[in-house]
Amino acid sequence: MNVDPAIQAAIRDSVKQQGQEVALADKLIRWFDEVVSGNEDIDSEDAVYKRLDLLFRAVETAEPQEDKE
Repeated sequence: MNVDPAIQAAIRDSVKQQGQEVALADKLIRWFDEVVSGNEDIDSEDAVYKRLDLLFRAVETAEPQEDKE
């Protein structure tokens, strides 16, 4: 079973609106697909931490700016 196309589109739109790369949306959708298909247990802390680590690494952030005094 795959994630509903409307949900996929919403994920892609949200990621794009936040200025993130398409790869982040792809990772989120793959994770949702794995959970929906039963191949990944959302209650498994180890699995969740691994996925979150992948997602956090895919998020682009602005470099922190130093306080100028």
